[in-house]
Amino acid sequence: MDITNRCNFRCCHCYVKNTFYKKEEMTLKTIKNIIVQMYDYGIPVLYLSGGEPLERKDFYEIVEFAKGLDINVYIKTNGSLFTEDLISKLSNINIEDITISIYGMSNQDYNSVTGTKSKNMFDKVKKNIILMIKSGIKVKLRYVVLKENYKSLVSFVKWCNELKLSEEQFFHSFEIHPSCDCERFPIEHRISLHEEEELIRELYLLDPAYIKKTYNIPKKPQRCQVGKSSIHIASDGKVFPCPGFMISLGNVLNDTLKNIWENSEELSMLRKFEYEKTDCYSCNNREYCIGNCIGVLYNWNGHKNLFKCNEIFCRKKKAQGTMLRKLLEEKII
Repeated sequence: MDITNRCNFRCCHCYVKNTFYKKEEMTLKTIKNIIVQMYDYGIPVLYLSGGEPLERKDFYEIVEFAKGLDINVYIKTNGSLFTEDLISKLSNINIEDITISIYGMSNQDYNSVTGTKSKNMFDKVKKNIILMIKSGIKVKLRYVVLKENYKSLVSFVKWCNELKLSEEQFFHSFEIHPSCDCERFPIEHRISLHEEEELIRELYLLDPAYIKKTYNIPKKPQRCQVGKSSIHIASDGKVFPCPGFMISLGNVLNDTLKNIWENSEELSMLRKFEYEKTDCYSCNNREYCIGNCIGVLYNWNGHKNLFKCNEIFCRKKKAQGTMLRKLLEEKII
């Protein structure tokens, strides 16, 4: 659930950048009502995100309320707005984990990616992460690889090893796709396939286990869990299959979560989705196509073709697949 669309960053690649200036935002009373509906319906897990969720002054009150109903709370954040007091409070109520997006390993990296004018933004985020770990909070670090910061990826993995994070607690992603309103500007910030390959080789020399874990291919076909195990609520109350997948299912401001889940025609259609009947299923690159899903394809196709492949996207994925096959033959991945 996005509890705000406000964000203190203006990331160059952000897929929801168009929502920053929308003023609609659920009230604390509405959010608590939704959480109660979750509890009554037996939903055990809540992900809090945004925007940047800590932009809300009542952020901790929301977390505390959900935890009071024995709901498992996970937080997705950029990590920049935490205070020592908030970290202490969160450690005392046993947050499940906090996932922090990492945009570089220097203040200069952060300025390039996030648009912040702060001279020490990375230092702030790094300090907060270390304090969380010392406080017993489980953190997960996700490095978003871009043209602006790819040279720092190896340093990120080294740092995570120094922090003694487990394999599941840190990872990176090269995947950059069109925004949720189908604009292509985020793709301009993706690194080249050659740069991606060179980074994988360099990371293999540093930490072979990390690379083997990250690239578990040939991969087995995975069925989309949209409408089966999760749902996404935007900060204005609109309900979608998942973040960035902009098919409207309803609005919790004028309907119940239970009714939307059980009676949405759009969700019913998605639940009947048969992977075996798609172009992806018969593609010979299927086992090497990473970062792909129907929501991603929907944005690549300009919100026009839900289950059809996109020529440009598939061409990029097949080129990436050729590269991954080569690395697999060399036993690097």
